[in-house]
This record gives sequence, structure tokens and C-alpha cells, in this order.
Amino acid sequence: VYTVGSNGASRPKFRNIEDALEALNNCGVDGPTTFLIAAGTYSAVTIGEIAGASHKNMITFTSASGDSSDVIINGTYHLTLNGAKHVRFDRLTFGNKSGTRGVTFSGVCKDIEFYHCAIMMSANVTSSTYYAVYKPSGGTLDSIRVIGNHIHGGYYGMYFYGSGTANNGYNTNIIFDSNLVENQYYY
Repeated sequence: VYTVGSNGASRPKFRNIEDALEALNNCGVDGPTTFLIAAGTYSAVTIGEIAGASHKNMITFTSASGDSSDVIINGTYHLTLNGAKHVRFDRLTFGNKSGTRGVTFSGVCKDIEFYHCAIMMSANVTSSTYYAVYKPSGGTLDSIRVIGNHIHGGYYGMYFYGSGTANNGYNTNIIFDSNLVENQYYY
């Protein structure tokens, strides 16, 4: 378990999420790993595949306080998962009713969970380039769980493409459960 930001500890392990990701990218993990993120607003994040991560060695990013509104990850594309595997997001907020994309899946992503998070985009935007949760064509998703989240705004609330019917091009094992999806322009 590692701390990120200033959560009352005299010295946090990592100053910000970017520093924690740099360590993950350089060193990987050899067991279940949790990052307790202190209250604050953090820059947009991109996560790729991390060495050593597995269903047993899950990487979890969570609010240290347990309140999703305390940790805001904000930018043009708030969170990009580029081939990420075995990552869990727990009680975090992505966006501050701004930006172009809340959560973007890219490449082949597997075993990703969003649990009691908020994805906050501008409400009722009329441009079709604004997505709260987005998976473009190409690559596939497997074992994605979106449970108990608040997904607000964007032109599209959730928009998932497969990559075609050939060569296992379908997204599989996608679970949307008990989410509040509201204030989208289209769907």
C-alpha cells in the first residue's frame, strides 16, 4: 500500500499520480498493490500494461478518504487505458464537468473495474466527440466491470465499439451494474 499526495502523512510515498505511474512502468508489481490517493485535483492519467499485474496481483487506485469527490483526475482526456490490464479504480472522480473524454479504452484492455466512481462531463453537449466512457473501434475489451458509478454528461454516456467479427473482435464479459447515467445529449 502506497500513499499518493499529501494525506496528513509527513512524507507521501509519491507526490502525484504521475510519479506512482512512473514507478509502476519502471518496476512493475510483484503482489497486489494499492495506491491511496490524498484529496486534491490531479492531472489526466494514461495507464498501459504493467509488468507483474494479474488478477491475483491487481493494481488499485482509491481515494484515501473513501469519498470519490475528494480525488478529481482532470484534463482533456481524464483517464486513458492503453492496453491496461488488472487495474481497479475505487471511489475516484474523473473530470469536473469538463474535458472531451472521461474514460477512454484503447488497444486490448482486460480485467478493469470502476467501483463507485464519478465520471463527470459537461451536460448535454451537442458535439459527437464528447464521451463519458468510450471504446473506439480496434482492440477489444474483456472482463470490464462498471459498478455503482455516477456517469454524468457528454454527448454519449457510454459508447463501445468492437473491432469486427473476425479474429475474436468482440468485446466480452462487460458488466454494467447499478450505475446512474444521466444528462447525455444523445445516449
